[in-house]
Amino acid sequence: MGQNWAIAIGINNYDNLQALSYAKRDAEAMRDYYRNEIGFEQVYYFAEGAPDIELEHGPPFKPLPTFAKLDRFLDIRFEQPFLHPGDNFWFFFAGHGKRHRDRDYLMPSDVNPRNIEGTAIALNHVTERLRRCGADNVILLLDACRNDGDRDGEGLGIEKQQGVVTLFACSPSERSYEIEALQQGAFTHTLLQGLRLQGEGNCATVERLDQYLRYRVPELNRRYNKPPQTPYTNAEPIAKRHLILLPQKATLTDVMALKNDALEAEAKRNWEVAEQLWVRVLAASPADQQAISGIRRLAQIPAASPADQQAISGIRRLAQIPAASPADQHTSVLLKQTPTGEATVQPKPDVPSPPTVPVTTTPSINEPIEVFISYSHRDDDLRQELDIHLANLKRQKKIEAWHDRAIEAGEEWEAQIKGNLESARIILLLISPPFMASDYCYDIEMQRSIERHNAGTARVIPIILRPCDWRGSPFSKLQILPKDAKPVTQWSDRDAAFLDVVEGLRQVLNSVKKVTNPREIYTQPVDFEAEPPSGLWHHQEVISVPLPSSDEVEITLPKSLTQQASPANAVTFDVIKIDSIGQQVNLGH
Repeated sequence: MGQNWAIAIGINNYDNLQALSYAKRDAEAMRDYYRNEIGFEQVYYFAEGAPDIELEHGPPFKPLPTFAKLDRFLDIRFEQPFLHPGDNFWFFFAGHGKRHRDRDYLMPSDVNPRNIEGTAIALNHVTERLRRCGADNVILLLDACRNDGDRDGEGLGIEKQQGVVTLFACSPSERSYEIEALQQGAFTHTLLQGLRLQGEGNCATVERLDQYLRYRVPELNRRYNKPPQTPYTNAEPIAKRHLILLPQKATLTDVMALKNDALEAEAKRNWEVAEQLWVRVLAASPADQQAISGIRRLAQIPAASPADQQAISGIRRLAQIPAASPADQHTSVLLKQTPTGEATVQPKPDVPSPPTVPVTTTPSINEPIEVFISYSHRDDDLRQELDIHLANLKRQKKIEAWHDRAIEAGEEWEAQIKGNLESARIILLLISPPFMASDYCYDIEMQRSIERHNAGTARVIPIILRPCDWRGSPFSKLQILPKDAKPVTQWSDRDAAFLDVVEGLRQVLNSVKKVTNPREIYTQPVDFEAEPPSGLWHHQEVISVPLPSSDEVEITLPKSLTQQASPANAVTFDVIKIDSIGQQVNLGH
C-alpha cells in the first residue's frame, strides 16, 4: 500500500485581516486524524505555537504560518522527489483566501492586503511545488474562504489546478462559515465525518466524498442558521474523481471503476495516467491479477517521445520485466463483411503502424445508461443539487450522468457536448428562463434532443427548475417532471422536488435498454501472459465492430496469440455470431 504524507495549516490570528476562531482547531483535528486514525507516515503541522519540524538536514524548522516560513518550506522540502507512484500527498489549509487579478491566493498570517502578489501564496505555486514530491496523487482540502467579505464577487476555485484533486469549502461566489456550537468550520467538521464513515456508504473515493460534502454542508449550515455554503470538487484529470482516497475502505465497485479508467487511459495511449491508475488498483487490491497484467503490458510498450520514455521507464522498473520490440507485440488482421452479411477475418499485410491496445469491456444491458444533462450555466447551483440526488442511481450503476462541467482542459467543448448528446440514451432538459433564452440550449441541444426522441434513439425528460413560459415549446408534449410540472423552486421542500424527479427517472430507466454504440470497438480484456492449460490451445474473444456501412475494419491482436495459435503467424478464425445492433462478433481461433 502507498504512503500518505500531509501538510495541515491553520491560521486564527492575522496581522492585517479579521481574526478567525476555529481555523487552527480545524487544522489540529485534521493533523490528529492523519496521524492517529489512518496512520499517515508524516504530517507537517503549521500553526501558531506548533512544535518544530525535524528535517533531514539542518536545524529544526519553526512552522509559523507566515509568508516567509511557508514559502521557504515549500521551496526546500519539495526541491527533490521523496515519494513514489501510488503514494498520496494531502494539503489542508484553514484560513483566509482571496482571488486577485484572476489568480487564487492563500493568505499567510502576515499578508499585506495592499500587496497580495508579494505577500500571499499563489495556489498554483503550491500545487506546482507539491507535485514535485513524486506522489502521483496530490489532494488539496481548502477551507480558505473565511475572509472579511471583500471578494470582488469571486472566490477561490475559478482558477483550475492542473493534475491534482481540489476540494473547496464553498463555491466561488460564497463564503465558508465557522459554527460556534461545534467550535469548527462547517466544511472541516463535515469532511471529518465523511472520512470516518464506515460500510458501503463510506467516502473512500473522491466522487463519494464530493457528493457527501455537497449534501451535508448546506444541510449543516441550515441547521445552524448560516447562509448557503456548497462545497465543490475539481479533479484534473476527470478520471481522478474515481481516485480511492482510503484504500482500506474501498469496495469492489470502486476498484472496478479504477480498472475501467486505466483501460481507457491505455486506449488513449496515456501511459502515465494508466500506470497511476493500475497502481491505485493494486493499493486497494494488492493481488489483483488484472492490474498486475496491466502494468506488465505497459512495460512492453515502446516509447514514442521523451515524455513517453520517462513514463515507460518508470513502469518497467515497477514491472521488473524487459521491454519488448514493437514487432513482438501485435499482429493486424482485417475483419471483412461479405455480400451475404457474414464476416471473415484474414491476416493483414505487414505494414508498420503503432500498436492498438484493445481495452474496453463489451457493453451489456447491466451497464449504466448514459444520461445527458442540458442546462444553462446560470442554473449550475440547481444542477449540482440534482446531481447530488442522482447519487444513489450512480452508485447502483443505473446511470452515468454527463454534463459540460466534465469537459477537461484542452478538449474541444463543442465536440464533447455533441458526442455525448448523440450517445446518451436519456436526456434531461433543465428548463428555466435562462435555458429558454439561450440560443445554444434551445436551438441546438434541445432541438437535437427532440429529434432523437422522435426517432426513438433517446428518451427526453424535461425538468422544470424555475417558473417560465415553456408551453407550446417542442418538449411541451412530453411528460414533464416534477409532478404536475410544478417548478422545483416553488416546492416548499426542494429535496422533495428532486426526489420526485429521481423517482420519475427511475421509472423511465426500467423501460430503457442499453444500446451498443456502433462507433466504438470493444474487446474483452485477456491476460495475454497466461500459459495455455494444455497442449491444445484455444482462445475466444468477443469483439464489437462497426460493419453496417464499411466493408472492412482493422483489428489489432497481440502477436502472442497468433504465435501460440499456429505456426508462421498464420491466423485462423471462425465467425460464430454477428449481432444486428453492434455487429458483435464471437471469434474463436
